[in-house]
Amino acid sequence: MKLKSTFTVVLSVLLSVAATFLLSRRHTEEVPIVPDAGVFRAKSIQLVDDRNKIRAIIGLVQVSGHEQPQILLQGEDGQTSVLLSLNERGEGTLYFNSKSKEGKVGVGYLLGSDTPIGDNEDPLGAWGLRVLGQNGQATGVGIGNNGRLIAPAH
Repeated sequence: MKLKSTFTVVLSVLLSVAATFLLSRRHTEEVPIVPDAGVFRAKSIQLVDDRNKIRAIIGLVQVSGHEQPQILLQGEDGQTSVLLSLNERGEGTLYFNSKSKEGKVGVGYLLGSDTPIGDNEDPLGAWGLRVLGQNGQATGVGIGNNGRLIAPAH
């Protein structure tokens, strides 16, 4: 009996070591990590709360046929509260949303034409702060790429 028990223990240990090796090897292949650089590479990262609800996403989205990075923060109700994104030309804007309005407050690149003009900045583009009011009315303050001040309407 003693030989059978010893054999069972040794076999269990060997199977456990083999399973651990195989599982850790598979995990390393699925999650590309560069150990020397401390880099984690992924197309998307999702942060979830204790109830497994997605609360934040850092990832890539398609914008006019180009992949652009985006950071999204969501409240407990699943509504997007904060969005940091780039447009197809790489100009960034930070949006704060209200319960009823997407992009209620925008900071960064606010407007411009849809046609890029070579390597030059879009002359119709503007950077600043914009707040959306009722019925889609917008007010903002900023500086246009043409150097003109954008002031709130009175």
